[in-house]
This record gives sequence, C-alpha cells and structure tokens, in this order.
Amino acid sequence: VYSFLGNPNLLAGYLLAAIPLGLVGAFIWKSWGAKFVALSAALGATLCLILTFSRGGWVALAAMLVFLAALFYSRLSLRLKPQWRLWLPIGLIVGVSIVLVVVAWGVPAVSERLSSIFSGRDDSSNNFRINVWAAVFEMIRAFPLTGIGPGNRTFEAIYPFFQRPKFNALSAYSIVLEIAVEMGIFGVLAFAWLTVAVLVQGITVWVQRVQPVDALWCAAATSAVVGLLVNGIADTVWFRPPVQIVWWLMVAIVASEASRSTTALRARQ
Repeated sequence: VYSFLGNPNLLAGYLLAAIPLGLVGAFIWKSWGAKFVALSAALGATLCLILTFSRGGWVALAAMLVFLAALFYSRLSLRLKPQWRLWLPIGLIVGVSIVLVVVAWGVPAVSERLSSIFSGRDDSSNNFRINVWAAVFEMIRAFPLTGIGPGNRTFEAIYPFFQRPKFNALSAYSIVLEIAVEMGIFGVLAFAWLTVAVLVQGITVWVQRVQPVDALWCAAATSAVVGLLVNGIADTVWFRPPVQIVWWLMVAIVASEASRSTTALRARQ
C-alpha cells in the first residue's frame, strides 16, 4: 500500500495518529453514525498500515497500542477485582502473542518481514541504514556542538565527505541522529526537553482527568506521539510535510488539553 504518498514508510507514519483518535472517537461520540465512521477510520488505517509492510510502522503501531492500553488499564483496574487486575493483562498479552504467531506462521511474507528486524546486516535495508548511521556518527563527532546546520541540502553537501562507498543517503534515517547531526548537542537537548514535556503533560492530564472527555482525546494524542517517536527511531519520515504536520497536530492537542485541564483544576480550587 503506497497511496498518494508514494512510499510505504511515509504512509505508515502518516496513518499512525488516525488509529488512537478513531478508537477514542468511537468510544466518545454518541451518534451511531459517528461511531461507525470513527471505528472505520481506525480499522481502515490499521489495515492499510499493516499492508505497507513497513517494519518501523509495525513496531510503532505495537508501541502505540500498548501505551494506549496501559493508560486505559490504569483506570479500568480500579474497577476490577484484585485477581482480575493480574490475569487480564496476562490474558491479553498471551492472546495477542498467539494471534501474532499464527499470522506469522500462516503468512510467509509477514514472517520474513518480522524476522528481518533482528537479522542485522543480513538484511539489505538494515545493512544500508547501519552504514549510513556509521557515517552520521562520524559527522556528529566532527560537529558535536553546532551540527552541520539544518536542511536537506546541507546534509547532501556534507554527507559525501563521510559516507561509505556505494551508500548514498538523503538523510540520517533516524530522527534523533538527524537532529544531532543538523543541530548538535543543543538541538538534541531541546528535542529531548520537548518530548519529555509533551509526554509528561499528556500523562498528567490522563491521571488528573479533570475533564474526562478531554482526557480521552489527550490520551489518544499522547499515544500517537509515542507511535511517531518509535517510528522515527530508524527513519526520517518526520521531515516530510504530511507526517510533520500530524506530529505537530498531536503535540498541539496535548498542549491545549493540558492547558485546559490546568485552568479547570484552578477554577475548582
């Protein structure tokens, strides 16, 4: 599945946020028609993401759903009997693991893609990224404080002096490495601060639940942020406008809900 974006990894990153937002919309909205649209969007995005065969997208999807499930379970567990608090997550983990094993066993293409994640240099895509990362690390060591400067053209101008033979690249194939090589240690620290701030705000809104509906939307956006972060570990799809807009939209949702939650909490006090 390539869609109009022309790249399976890019499409996978673009679809991630639609899944938790669709699931929450199906839960919150009262109209059955709206629920159907939201659930269809979530399931359709999930199916298309799986069919991209993007390994980064698959891992990001798993991390995002686990994070969202953990948030929901933290609330659901308060209503469960003590014995169910232990056995429910165990049952879910076992059930999902069985489904994954059956799918991997029954569909050789899926099994091949999953196993390639751990195959190191034996996989051509992995080998390409490892060689690019090695060159990028040398670029970071050469420009640790200021970086080489932002922009794809700057990277294309500097990378050839460090690249391995026959491994041309347009980016660092990792968001963290890309920020480090472009903006140096200060850029990495700024990015780390932003990431931690967004996650802390999102989790805080969920824990406080001053406004339950807003907290659910914030949980969906925070889960999408986690998915996009994981997806960016081994790819730089964030630097494409479609995915970058989605990232900043999720950050904006978390920030706005955190602000509203703080205002409502102060009003109650």
